[in-house]
Amino acid sequence: MIEDHLGSSRYLCEDKLTLADVCLFTTLIRFDLAYNVLFKCTKKKIVEYPNIHGYMRDIYQIPEVADTCNFGAIVHGYFRILFPLNPGAIQPIIPSACEHQALLKPHNRASLP
Repeated sequence: MIEDHLGSSRYLCEDKLTLADVCLFTTLIRFDLAYNVLFKCTKKKIVEYPNIHGYMRDIYQIPEVADTCNFGAIVHGYFRILFPLNPGAIQPIIPSACEHQALLKPHNRASLP
């Protein structure tokens, strides 16, 4: 449903960023790094949803938002600190689609209402 909605709307609720977008972004930025791997939430990764991935890149590119996203700390927190979830403390390599440069690719969402 969100993939379809974001195909015709830049943000979740209005034509401007709202708290709902901030809350979804914090989940999305962690999804491929941790949630999809540890919790087996879905067979697809965020990068496989073009509208959701573009939306995530759009918010990531807002000035100073990227500075709040520490991918190494996310991976470390979920794979090393939350011991019961990962007793072997095996830490995956950060996927290239989740790296800073990949998230700076054009999102072309500014024209959406």
